[in-house]
Amino acid sequence: MSEWDTGFGWVIINGKRYEHDVIVLPDGSVLRRRKELSKDLRRLFNHTPFTLKEFDYLLRICGCVPEVLVIGSGQYGDLPVMEEVLRRAEELGLKVIVKRTPEALNLLKEMIAEGRLVAGVIHVTC
Repeated sequence: MSEWDTGFGWVIINGKRYEHDVIVLPDGSVLRRRKELSKDLRRLFNHTPFTLKEFDYLLRICGCVPEVLVIGSGQYGDLPVMEEVLRRAEELGLKVIVKRTPEALNLLKEMIAEGRLVAGVIHVTC
């Protein structure tokens, strides 16, 4: 088993397996993604999108504006990321990178190893 890996419905970060979406904070903490903040838009997308409410929550718990936010959009790339999130991030000077979860996880791992101030949102299914 790899220290960092993912498959449909799960992700391993630093050797610990999670079977739900997670957020990774710049200090290395891994928390459950607060999807309930975005549930009101689920009916529009057939997925729970990553919304401004979740983005604002992420910034609050980070206690800073990271240099980069890496979003793993799912094994097939189906997680909707709301345009308002990208606009707010740009206003704050925060670079957002959205990739399918396997690629995003590798990028997140590399950036952490480089000592970058990075946060991540990892969607583990679609």
